[in-house]
Amino acid sequence: MQKLLNEWRDYLASEKLIITERVSKTDGETKTLAIPKIALSEKWGLPGSEDRKLIDQFMAKIPGSTLAEKIEGIEAFVSECTDEACIEKKNIPEILSNLVFLDSLASVVFDFNARTAGILFESFVAALLRGTQVAGTQQIEDILDAEGAAVSLKFIAPNTPVEGSFELLIKAIKKYGSVRYIVCYKIVEDNEMELKFFSFTIGFENTDFMLIRQYPENKYHDRGDYVFHSYKRVTKDGDEWGKLGSKYTKWKIPVEDFQSRAGVFLGALSLGSRESITEIANRYVSHLSESLISIFNLLDSLTKNVNTYFLEDNKAAGLAAKENADNLAINIRETIL
Repeated sequence: MQKLLNEWRDYLASEKLIITERVSKTDGETKTLAIPKIALSEKWGLPGSEDRKLIDQFMAKIPGSTLAEKIEGIEAFVSECTDEACIEKKNIPEILSNLVFLDSLASVVFDFNARTAGILFESFVAALLRGTQVAGTQQIEDILDAEGAAVSLKFIAPNTPVEGSFELLIKAIKKYGSVRYIVCYKIVEDNEMELKFFSFTIGFENTDFMLIRQYPENKYHDRGDYVFHSYKRVTKDGDEWGKLGSKYTKWKIPVEDFQSRAGVFLGALSLGSRESITEIANRYVSHLSESLISIFNLLDSLTKNVNTYFLEDNKAAGLAAKENADNLAINIRETIL
């Protein structure tokens, strides 16, 4: 059975998965597709782990080579591709990959508290960028992208400034040359969720926000007595943001100071509600072949019956699971061959 499931996983990832048959609905008939559920975990951020290998197969099918392009493609999948002609052009890998992406992102947004959601968001973006999540708390970088560049992620409420430890920022810039910040604002209005993505870079030169030595002649300030070049803002208390010393150990960039810069906005995702994501899935179900829908629904039933059998010692569920497995094996063989 495991061999068959592995074959099906390979089949999903292959380029040969092109829709060749349009499935139509008959009056009164409702089709149900059990979307593949992939447990979101920190292992998504670890290249080489089994979880990461699996999610990579789905992420690779999302169009675009950059984060901005992927956001644009997913937003088009969600909001723009609503007519029959557009939907029919989508192939099975793209449909399933986008649905798995949306379902996983919805879990981060709707199912966890802010702290847990932030950690899982790091794993999610690491997988999307084919990068590596960085463990620990004594660094400002959360992930390294596919090229090994440092990325810090912020998954925060609207109008929240971006801030952090000046000492850790300097440490990261000295190590990597610069730090790219990806900021995702969670905007809720009338129970509808929208995510807005921004990106800017901080470094010593040729970045959106540049740091310079405040006292270059003083070699004893190697700990990092820096200020933002051409960027000085004063709080209501008269404290300068962007200054490190015995009293100034934090830096902060207000929302308006980076959102107004050209090229910083990456794009937005109109997630809506949990129900909205279900409606999006329903929009595409009729364009998936009967065999594909049957396979995922049988797999869903098999999982539920196996759980019931072992947890409740339910023999009827065990027999149902065996029947599910037999039918699943037949469907996979017929679909693949």
